[in-house]
Formats: sequence, C-alpha cells, structure tokens
Amino acid sequence: MLSDEDRFLPGRYLIITFLSDSHVDFSMGINMAWLTEQLTHGEAAIESALHSLLDEWQEEKSIVCVRYANFQKDYLNTFSKNLLTHAYSSNLLYTIVSDIYWVLSSSIPEKYKATSLRRVKAIGEHILENIQDSPPSIKEMAALAGMSESKFKLVFKEAFGQSPHQYILEKKLEYAEELLATGDYTLTQLAHKLGYSHTSGFTRIYKKKYRINYTEVMA
Repeated sequence: MLSDEDRFLPGRYLIITFLSDSHVDFSMGINMAWLTEQLTHGEAAIESALHSLLDEWQEEKSIVCVRYANFQKDYLNTFSKNLLTHAYSSNLLYTIVSDIYWVLSSSIPEKYKATSLRRVKAIGEHILENIQDSPPSIKEMAALAGMSESKFKLVFKEAFGQSPHQYILEKKLEYAEELLATGDYTLTQLAHKLGYSHTSGFTRIYKKKYRINYTEVMA
C-alpha cells in the first residue's frame, strides 16, 4: 500500500485508465517531465499528439485494447499478479511512448521515420515475393512491423502511396495480366492461383481495370 505522502507525487501526470465490468481495473500514471525528456518535445506538442491518439487507443482492435484484453485473461490465471502487472505496465508504457513518438515524428525530418518506413517497405517486398499466396492480414503485418494497425496503415500509405489492400490487389492484378498474356491460364485459374476462393470478385475487378471482355479468357 502507498502512504498518503506517496499518493500525491509532485508534477503533472498522464493517467491511462482501463475500466472493466467483469475483471480488474487498471491505471497507469506517466510523469510528463519524464515523457518530455524521453521524446525531446515540449508538453504542448505531446498533449497535441495525445489528443490525436485517444480515438485510436479506444478502438476495440487497437494494440492497446487487445493487450489489455490479454492482460485480463492472464490476470485471472497467473501465479504472480504483481509480476504480470509489472510486465504488462512496461509493455504498455513502451507502446504508448512509441505511438506518441510516431505522431511527433510525422512533422520532423524524414530521417526520424526511416526505421518505420524501412520495416514497412520490407513487408511490401515480401508480399511481392509471395504474390501467389494469400496475403497476411493487417493485424499480422502490423505485428511484424511492431506497430499498431492504424499506424501501420498510415506508414504503409506513406511508403507506397496506397493502402495495404489497394497495394496487394494492384500487384495481384499486374501479375495476373502477365500470366494471362502467356495464354497458359484462364482468368478463373489465375484467380485461384492468386489465393481467391471466390473468383467472380477478382475477375470483375480485373475487367474494370483493364477494360476487357473477359468471358473468353474465363473459358
């Protein structure tokens, strides 16, 4: 238990609170002086970044909410609730500081975003190398990049000028066009080859993009 003196720590704090109807509530306080030192930005800039992140953090599928849900499950079964809470707090702290840093870095020189962009471009290259496979989900790609889903989509669009879905579809259509030109495949066969279980949707998009009568190539 904290003493009365410890309950009132000096300085300003960012308070993150999760409330649960059926499980344990969770709160974390982050000292703003410490946060500004870590991010090398003033409190005003950090508070502005926080406002832009609040909606994202409250999304059910955000990495923050998903990790809290996992924490709740683990908390009920763990042999050491204190150890689990400490580990979760450290993980959550890193996620929060990382998200704030990304928002702040979007307005400063490109070199500060180089690592994030490089990770996302590597995932784009992996998609091209495995274009015949069913693509990973946004959640899986974001996890590989070490980002939240919303941040991953933002960085991906900056790297490729398209959303992940648009990029993957565009590359599959281009690949299908190349193979179709060989005369060895029908469009329906290519749709299956590219991982589409419902071929009609892919062929319809192909027709719209290349403006062809595809009834012949579907035979």
